[in-house]
This record gives sequence, structure tokens and C-alpha cells, in this order.
Amino acid sequence: MKKIYLIVIVCIFTFSAFGGQGRVTADANFYFVQITDTHLKSKENIERTEKIIKKINSLPFKVEFVVNTGDIMSDNIADGNAVKEAKKVFSKLKSPIYFVAGNHDVPNEKSKALYIKNFGQLNYSRENNNVVLIFIYANSPANDSNAFDMNFFEWFEKELNSAGNKPIIIFGHIPAGRDFYNNRFHDSWPRDVERKFTKMINAHNVEAVITGHFHRDELHWLGKVPMYVCSPVSEWLGRQAAFRIYQYENGKISYSTQYIDR
Repeated sequence: MKKIYLIVIVCIFTFSAFGGQGRVTADANFYFVQITDTHLKSKENIERTEKIIKKINSLPFKVEFVVNTGDIMSDNIADGNAVKEAKKVFSKLKSPIYFVAGNHDVPNEKSKALYIKNFGQLNYSRENNNVVLIFIYANSPANDSNAFDMNFFEWFEKELNSAGNKPIIIFGHIPAGRDFYNNRFHDSWPRDVERKFTKMINAHNVEAVITGHFHRDELHWLGKVPMYVCSPVSEWLGRQAAFRIYQYENGKISYSTQYIDR
């Protein structure tokens, strides 16, 4: 009888340790691609993006989807011709593409409507191979003080809960945590927002957070959740144009950063 009690106790502990649901790994193996910080305004950045799209289209395996994690444009979303050119560039992709709004896509409150009209909702989710993809508008408070208001967190919590025990990957533009440049750290998000976000994602089956913005290739941790920061496409800060190939394989995410010639 004692052995039976022990088994029951262990089962209860295991069940409660994951918030009442078992942590499930999707039995899937697929590839997706991230591009970020394209800053489509200058001729050079347009050419860099076109070269990368050709590289993506020529990959020798199926790419389930491509994500542009923000700063698609460069403070020129009100320029109809520039937006038309950008959409023409992305239309050449053979794979479906998802967009995330960056601080240079939505530099002010008025630009939100233009972004939504041309690139879609600020916050939304999709599903691929039983993996839930959540795309978030993580803008700077300097651009939009309402980016992390109660409406966002109510929506975000609902999306996390709706995923149930399925694996989740979150895509945003500005990384949570601190940015290190000029030989010191700078807060990217308000500290209270970062703590709240980190607590929420660690309470659910979040496999990774994937972002851009820093214009560097970096790895950070939000509690037990890895946060991958991708190198940019644009020439800002003298960077070499890059994109990243991810492989999701049975709950494990690996990546390879690919560069193109200047």
C-alpha cells in the first residue's frame, strides 16, 4: 500500500510541476529561416535583401516559413512607393513569410495603421507542425508607451494558455534583457516588463524567443528559455548581410548563420 501512495505522490508532483500539464515535445523535424533589420530604404539594403532571398529560395530543403523580425522599413513606412518596393522584394520568396514590427517600422503612433495595412497585425499567432508560433510587437517605450500595456499581456497570456501543452516559439524585434554597447549595459525593456514576460514564458512550454534589433549574433537566457538574436541584413554599423537557418527537431532548436558577400 505504501508503494501505491508513493506513485500517486510522484504523479501529482510531476503534473503540478508543469502547471497542470505535461511538457510535450512536438514529434516534428522542419526548417525555417529568419531575416531581420532589412531597413529597406537605401539601394544597398534592397540589393542585400534580394540576394538573401535568392539564397533562401535555392536552399536544398523545404523551408516551412521565413520570419522578418522587424525593422523591415527604415522610418519610411509612410512612403507608399518604398512600401510597394519592399512588398515586391518579399513577393519573390518561395516560402510563406511572417512579419514582426520593429521600432523603425512603427516610429510613432500614427504609423501603426500603415504597418497593419501593409504587413499585418502587430500581435498574432500561427501553428506549424504542432508548434505554436507567437509573433509579438515588442517596441521601445520611446516609440510607443502602449507596447506592453494590459491589453498586450491579456492577449499574450491567452495565447500561451491556448497553446496548451504544445511547444511554443516566440518571435519579436527588440530583445528583452540588456544590450551591451559603448562599453556598458543598456536596458532594452523596462525591468518590470522584462520580469513579467520572463515569468510568463517560463510557466509555459516555450522553446525559444527569437529576435533581432541588436545587429549582432547573440544568445541570452530568459530564465530557462533561450533567446536567439540574429545578425542583420542591412549595412547599418558596417555589418555583413546575414540570415539564419533554424532546424526544429523533436523539441530541439539549432541554427546556422549564413553570410553573403558585401
